[in-house]
Amino acid sequence: MPFKYDLSLGASVSSGAELTFESWVEDVWNRYHEEHVAFAILRGPRGLGKAYTNGVCALLQHAPLRKGDTVNSDTVLGIASADGESIPYGKPYSVFRYDDENGVAGSV
Repeated sequence: MPFKYDLSLGASVSSGAELTFESWVEDVWNRYHEEHVAFAILRGPRGLGKAYTNGVCALLQHAPLRKGDTVNSDTVLGIASADGESIPYGKPYSVFRYDDENGVAGSV
């Protein structure tokens, strides 16, 4: 049975850090993904980056954010669904990474 959960960046960004929402990655919503997938484009102090899922999930719905809105560690970016074993317990449900970084998680 799948569980729904809110996608926020949590500890993948520093407390108090602010990012600016730029746009959604449109072709990933309402689909199941077996790997980390970028779903939002955000701007941080070092330039553009993306929010990625932090586990296997279906991306169900994005938040009503508009270009220029402020995003922080607590901002709900969307809703995902996964079975209990796939939910990234004890970790942020999504992570931010600058476009020039390797790996999945970055920091702001």
